[in-house]
Amino acid sequence: MTGSIKPTIAEQVFALEDVVRNHRSYINQVRRLVAKNERPEEILKETENRLPAVEAALNTLKWVQLNREAIINAHKALAK
Repeated sequence: MTGSIKPTIAEQVFALEDVVRNHRSYINQVRRLVAKNERPEEILKETENRLPAVEAALNTLKWVQLNREAIINAHKALAK
């Protein structure tokens, strides 16, 4: 995405799904490195601790996507 183009909710969901997949893959890589004593355990813990927040953001965005029409209608009702 460039400039002032606003990504759609579907595009945002897709992007966050990619972030979650990549982060899980990174966690697996760090696990392997920790097992070989090539990285400290603290890095793995820090990496694992960030995943729930990203997954929660993805779930929130998916909820918004599923409830978009109700959100729009509620916003219109408040504007009256």
